Amino acid sequence: MVENCVLLEAPDMGDGMYPTVPACQLLISCEPPHQISRISVLCEARVIEIYGHHGEYLKTVKNVLLEEAEDMIVFRGDVILDRPSSLCSIKFLLLRSPSEMWLYGVKILTAKVTTDVQNQMTIPLASVEQRLTQMGLVLSDKAEAFKQLVQNCQKSPLGDRDIGDIIANLAMQNLIKNKSPSPEKDLQFSNLMNSMAKQLEKRDSQNNLQDSAEVKNNNYETAKKPPPTSSVSTSPVMFEKVSASSQTDEEYISLETKLKAFVAEQMQESDKNMWEKIDKRFQEMEAKIMCKLEEIESFVKPQGVQN
Repeated sequence: MVENCVLLEAPDMGDGMYPTVPACQLLISCEPPHQISRISVLCEARVIEIYGHHGEYLKTVKNVLLEEAEDMIVFRGDVILDRPSSLCSIKFLLLRSPSEMWLYGVKILTAKVTTDVQNQMTIPLASVEQRLTQMGLVLSDKAEAFKQLVQNCQKSPLGDRDIGDIIANLAMQNLIKNKSPSPEKDLQFSNLMNSMAKQLEKRDSQNNLQDSAEVKNNNYETAKKPPPTSSVSTSPVMFEKVSASSQTDEEYISLETKLKAFVAEQMQESDKNMWEKIDKRFQEMEAKIMCKLEEIESFVKPQGVQN
């Protein structure tokens, strides 16, 4: 606890240290096993910012005005750290003077860190596995080994307490086994099937609209008792719906024809490739047999000449 008033002044700009030394920033540290949990500050700054152990931003606090005189103003700022830390810094903002600031007092509350609190920097592996299962992802062998390493470090009382440093210094790449992209033919076939599915859905939608229109029309005709000479084919609305249905059927038949042609083409190409491989294999076997026959003939012919 600091009860004496301290005047913080900005360094002289001529000594070259002004860009690197903040004029209104206070660094607070605490020796283990204690850590800083709460800070109260009396100063001339209207706002203070709190930064953590690694310089990361934690929070901003708007100070409360306690007293104001002719040449003196006192603000109080109370900071409760979400997680106790052994090192933090306070930056004072909105000062009366850009070159100096009076610090009237600092009160620091510490908490003794137990083993459970020290081990709070862990990774929820159960949540990670659940998330991977929901996404349908599979870890590679290296990623699985890393997961086991982290799990062992968290379970071991002698392991590293700051698992976050392990994560920050490790470049995890290629954790997920990606499948190779589909061939162009499979993509073409997939696009054709998707188009056909859309046409089927469109056709079903047209049929449902037609059925509902026919039901409404029948109910309307029954209520009004139309003359028996009326015909559906003479109705312009029904003729338009029948034409749309016929057009949808034609598109479906066209897609079905294209699909059959595509399948037939693929089968024909597959048969062609298979017969080409068989023909090539037969040619290789024939060449080997001819070579063997030439070897046998060259071996037998000199004996015949000697006789």
